[in-house]
This record gives sequence, structure tokens and C-alpha cells, in this order.
Amino acid sequence: LTCAFTLAPPQVFAGQQDPPTGERKWVEFTTESGLPSDHVYFLNETKDGTVWVGTALGFAWYDGYRWCRIDTPRGLRGERVWGMASYSRDSMMVMAGDGLYVGNRHGFHRFQVKNITSALEYSENKLLLCIHNSLYTCIDGQVEPLLVDSQLTRGKTYALIKSDVGKAYAVLQNGLYRMDS
Repeated sequence: LTCAFTLAPPQVFAGQQDPPTGERKWVEFTTESGLPSDHVYFLNETKDGTVWVGTALGFAWYDGYRWCRIDTPRGLRGERVWGMASYSRDSMMVMAGDGLYVGNRHGFHRFQVKNITSALEYSENKLLLCIHNSLYTCIDGQVEPLLVDSQLTRGKTYALIKSDVGKAYAVLQNGLYRMDS
């Protein structure tokens, strides 16, 4: 009686095979890995390398192993995120539920101005805000109307967008505008 066998790598027995050379391996993230929801709407990375997601049921950051949910004890209720943007080196601005929240991995606080529909950082710690479809600036916590032709912006501002290279754009009723310094 002769017994023959072939040695195979352990992955074959486990049903896993390494992807062929040049192919990428994908890692799946779900609620089991800490996401607040499997419905992810936004992803952003702050300058310090922290990856953040906005989902149907809240907000989280990735520590390299698991998603860490930002919840009520950290200042943000588990509500649908409908906008987010990086702010400063390690912080985020999050539009969730009924307002704008600003914070980092350690916690968030609600921005005290109501009816903000869009926000972006246009310079270090200087915000451009869309409130009641009008443009405002926030510098050192002071919110004031943006000094431009009010006939152009009042009640006619739909969205604020920040480009990948940091330029601020406003989508107005009559077109797209870029803020030049």
C-alpha cells in the first residue's frame, strides 16, 4: 500500500487564496467592525491621518483596528450624518441631526448658531457658513454676514464646497463662485 500526498499552503485548506500578483485585497467594514451603520454616506481623512465616516446612524473614526463611534457621551447623538469636512489638523465639522458639530477623537460640541446648512474652513480656524441660504463668516467664534453684495448672496446660497486644494466655492442661485484670497 502506497500513500501519496501533496503539501499545500495552509490558505488552500482554509479556502483562502492570495490574490494574484498586482491585484488588491479588499477589507470589508461593517457594524461588526464598529461602524454605526452599514450605510456609509461620507468618508474624510484629517491632516493627522485619521479616517472618519458619516453613516445613516452616526459618526465614527478608525483607529487602525476598529471603528470608534462618536456617540452621546462624546457629544454627538447617533443621527444621520448629512455632511462633514475636515477642520484644523485633527478635527472634523459634522452636519448631523439638527446642527453643526465640531470636534475630534476626544469629543464634539454643538456649534451654537442654528440653521446652518453648509460649512467649510476657508483659512486656518476661519469658517464660511451658509445660514438661511445666506453667507456668513465665523472668526474666533464671532459670526457675521459675509461682506459681499448682499443682493448676490442673501437667500440665494445653496451650498458651500471646498476643493481638494483648499479653494472655497459657493453655489448660488445664479451660478458658481470661487473665493479668492
